[in-house]
Amino acid sequence: MLESASLISALPNKIKLVYTDFKIINQAALITVVEAKPHNSQLKHTINILNLTKGFQNETPNSKDSTLFCKKLLQLQLIYPNSIMINTFQICQAGKQISCATFPHYPLSPQLKENEGARYFFKC
Repeated sequence: MLESASLISALPNKIKLVYTDFKIINQAALITVVEAKPHNSQLKHTINILNLTKGFQNETPNSKDSTLFCKKLLQLQLIYPNSIMINTFQICQAGKQISCATFPHYPLSPQLKENEGARYFFKC
């Protein structure tokens, strides 16, 4: 289960309907990574959530955060085809929250910048 009751209320409705047994893997200023099981499978998925609705005094989120999040999703799909479950991609709260599920061994991560294919395609 989730360590924080406030996080479950912040999850997108589509994610809440499809998944169960949520466990926070990593939580940063704007991105939360959650592990969960779909109702129809025992295989766990990783859910990446960009939440621009969080209020931080020293940080002002903007559209660049959303763009970077989507760019990383596209890089991941380019490098590892079928790694993202496109049917779980969701933008809600007037564009302030974006979420998507991936297979657990394909989280959004910094090492994507090291891949030459992604560097060529996105000019990283």
